[in-house]
Amino acid sequence: MTIAEFWNIVDRVKRASGPSLEKRASVLGEELAKLAPAELVAFDQVLGQLSVRAYNWHLWAAATVIWGGFCSDDVFLGFRPWLISLGREQYESALADPDSLAEVEFGNGGEEEAFFEAFYDVVNRTYEAMTGNKMPIGNEDFPSEPTGKPWEYKELPSLCPRLWAKWGDG
Repeated sequence: MTIAEFWNIVDRVKRASGPSLEKRASVLGEELAKLAPAELVAFDQVLGQLSVRAYNWHLWAAATVIWGGFCSDDVFLGFRPWLISLGREQYESALADPDSLAEVEFGNGGEEEAFFEAFYDVVNRTYEAMTGNKMPIGNEDFPSEPTGKPWEYKELPSLCPRLWAKWGDG
């Protein structure tokens, strides 16, 4: 599966589901069920690569502001598939400028909508339903530390000024 094919699926799911993450998970499952098992493995590999690519300190700073000043490893793990589920354009914008996430509108769930670990679950459950087996472990090397420069909490207003104006405590 090419990166373009991956993004076509994600963008199609986003258009069909709107802002509801529950609906997005359902539509994603329907789309993935149309793939052959090998294509689903390839989809999972691209998802892993994109998640690794988004594992950087500046994006973690943005997630921390969105989450009200606290973003654990687990929350950031669920934040990245949410970002990917927003589609290629928003994903690329956020990688280039994490503060661009200030433009994302959240529904009634507020910042808790910036967590979509179920994205991973849908991929895995779909594969298991197709094959009766667990998804093969990806071969992407996950870095031990995010890329970029670590930050301190006091730096968040200057790292993500638009997000801070929208979500920060100052």
